[in-house]
Amino acid sequence: KRFKFKNREGIELSGYATLPQGRKPAKLPTLIIAGGSNRSLWDYDGFDQMFASQGYLVINVNHRGRAGLGEPFIKDSGDRSIMLKAVDDIADAVNWAVKVGLTDPDQVAIRGYGGNSGLLALLCVQENPQLFRCAFVNESAVDLTKMVDRSRLNPWFYEQAVKMLGNPDTPEGLAKLK
Repeated sequence: KRFKFKNREGIELSGYATLPQGRKPAKLPTLIIAGGSNRSLWDYDGFDQMFASQGYLVINVNHRGRAGLGEPFIKDSGDRSIMLKAVDDIADAVNWAVKVGLTDPDQVAIRGYGGNSGLLALLCVQENPQLFRCAFVNESAVDLTKMVDRSRLNPWFYEQAVKMLGNPDTPEGLAKLK
């Protein structure tokens, strides 16, 4: 089911909720999927379906930093990196789902698979420990100063990493990465 809500900055965000079959859509245990490509179309996702079949509401939010949503969704906003804006967007999605009665606030988990998605899940728990009961990540990047290393990335990937995470060549950017 497609949904829309406004984040704390008034930006309209969207996403998809996979509901468990045969359960009333109210106060459900919820799994948030961090990162990945945008979910602008309904499509079959075996992972989402696996958790929904066990009674979980699975939420995929088109947060900032996801590909295919336009320049404002990948542009650094200055005071917080795009990755931390994505953390805010995910927290706002959890709060929205609780407010509309879909999610049990005491049963929220987050999953991140791979580099940025795993890091995003970890940052969500770090920045909002009151929202999440657990997180599971694999293949995650955790040392951002090594991840955004000009000598390890081709120029295009380096530029994208700087936009999303911070510039290690400036004191401000290095502070964001740490």
